[in-house]
Amino acid sequence: MKKFVTYLLAGTMLLGVASGCSKTGGGQEVDETKSQLNVGIFDAGLGTVWLDEAIKDFEAYYANTPFESGKMGVEVIKDAKKSEFRPGNLLSTMEYYDNAMYFLDQTRYTEYVSQGLVADITDTITDKIYDEDGNFAKDTGKAATKSILDTMQDEVWSVKGVVGGKYYAIPYYTSVSGMIYDADLFNEKGYYYFANGQIGAKQEDIDSGNCGTGPDGVLGTTDDGLPYTWNDFIKLMNLMVSEDVIPFTWAGATTYQRQAMYQQIWANYEGANNYALNFTFNGTDSVLGKINDDNANVLKNQEGRVAGIKACYDIIKNSKYYSTNAINNQSH
Repeated sequence: MKKFVTYLLAGTMLLGVASGCSKTGGGQEVDETKSQLNVGIFDAGLGTVWLDEAIKDFEAYYANTPFESGKMGVEVIKDAKKSEFRPGNLLSTMEYYDNAMYFLDQTRYTEYVSQGLVADITDTITDKIYDEDGNFAKDTGKAATKSILDTMQDEVWSVKGVVGGKYYAIPYYTSVSGMIYDADLFNEKGYYYFANGQIGAKQEDIDSGNCGTGPDGVLGTTDDGLPYTWNDFIKLMNLMVSEDVIPFTWAGATTYQRQAMYQQIWANYEGANNYALNFTFNGTDSVLGKINDDNANVLKNQEGRVAGIKACYDIIKNSKYYSTNAINNQSH
């Protein structure tokens, strides 16, 4: 049986996978009055709590929908594994699992396609099922004008899920990576900025609007009180060091966290359109002009790349800015 490597909890994607047993292979009790849908998920990083909540909504939505004769509703059987569901391992064992769908980490989905392990889901994701507001058209009575594909970012689909013009996998999440700060510490120490450029604001100042706008330049958004410029950022780090607070740490045992921080600065500097060109090679850079496959190498000259390198250099050059463990084998 061919499987979905990833899937979205949408009605058109439900397969009526029934179980004739009262328990799953893992010993989980099943409701024989319902159809079962077996779902595998890589249990690391994102975890599975989000899926548990989605399953509740999914089962509630289809509680009165018959997928098989004599049965009503659907029961999702979650199969969460870590090492077994690492994409490289699952590639050789998928055929032995009962799961019809999978949520996996980053993987070369083309290898699953070449081995005939996953289904062609082109129709599923191109059928118009949503109205203009993104709700199921069959529920709202409005015209169905959007598909799952229509809701996806173009730059994501340019590099994911497509083989020979057909779709076999769905990028089921996007993540915002980069620097993460301790909001409790910032509040306790007064590390937020006031509107006059002085450090010392706390959460109550943020709530009342008595603070700086943050890097987006707009008051009342999620970055209020954070450093407005890179010089402000360095000023804050110096204050932390003077108060025996170490500004940074990261996972020395891996590289992706450092890369993510660099890319975040690069992307924020360039903006969504310019940054996305590094994945699509198709469009117009606000400084470099028209970009296509033939001249995409000019993207190496984006100023955001330089800004990211400078920021990383400014942090790393001062050993007081980061913990000793950051340059050792500290894990994430």
